[in-house]
Amino acid sequence: MNDLNWKLRDLNGPFSAADLVLKDGHVYHLDVAPGAVAEDIIIVGDPGRARMIRDQYLQAGTIEIDHEHRGLRTVTGVAKSTGQRITVTTSGMGTPSIEIVLNELDALNTIDFSTRKRLSTRRELHIIRVGTSGALQESSELGSCAITAYAAGFDNTALFYDAPYADAAAKGLEERLRSALWEEISRQGRNPRFARAIHPYIAKGDANAVAALEQTCREHKIKFEAGITVSHAGFFNNQGRDLSPIPNTVDDFELFLAHFDPKLHGLRMLINEMETSFLCHFAGALGYRATSICTMVAHRRLNTYVPDMERATHGPIGPAIQALQLLRKG
Repeated sequence: MNDLNWKLRDLNGPFSAADLVLKDGHVYHLDVAPGAVAEDIIIVGDPGRARMIRDQYLQAGTIEIDHEHRGLRTVTGVAKSTGQRITVTTSGMGTPSIEIVLNELDALNTIDFSTRKRLSTRRELHIIRVGTSGALQESSELGSCAITAYAAGFDNTALFYDAPYADAAAKGLEERLRSALWEEISRQGRNPRFARAIHPYIAKGDANAVAALEQTCREHKIKFEAGITVSHAGFFNNQGRDLSPIPNTVDDFELFLAHFDPKLHGLRMLINEMETSFLCHFAGALGYRATSICTMVAHRRLNTYVPDMERATHGPIGPAIQALQLLRKG
């Protein structure tokens, strides 16, 4: 954090029943109790993918919890490849949903539910989102993976969490991106109602987590690029898809993103997805190590889609599990 005057609020509780909603000693949405979640966490969007990771990547006799509530599945067990205890949990779709899940994971890690007070110590969580995405750059290879070095959020979920810039580069990129977006909307010659309401923000993937994923992808011979992940609040107009008869606020949004030059260490705007920006913004502010690795299953520039979705989604799972082990070893 580059703002030395910024600090977390000194909120130690006791937290009210309305602020910390519990059900039989469990957090409300995930419906799990403290101790059920490991320090090393993989987040996926689809509860079916959590089940698949349980069946193929965790040791069968080690499953401590396998529970689904409100479409959110949480599984804790020991990884076959590394022997470490990990949790796989789902975020649902979009930053509003992952906001709920991350707050509950943090509450499970930092609050004594019997007293509703903050614990004096907490574990360091390592969180890697394993997801799917759409490639923005024509040179990207369908089925390869994108690792989040930085994330550009075009949602508004993080705007209610007043965290500082991750670094000076994030601040500069945020200002350039916002200015370029407004200039593009103006150039298009319309005056859309919400033009100035779109306020992109920049978050940063944890550098150690990014390095760990790069290393493990190489070891697994997984093709990857590290760059900037673009997170949206929706799937259709938000990402420039022309399916709805309602006009876009930004025409050809995906082309604007693909052509925008971040002027940041040679990084490019690599992919569209819907969760990573808030993950990096929230986890980074709390001091947790977090980033994402997403398979490029759609190619927005070439209008193609990966032929074998199931096979493609397996690619980053092994590297993510091994990267969590590297982070834990330090």
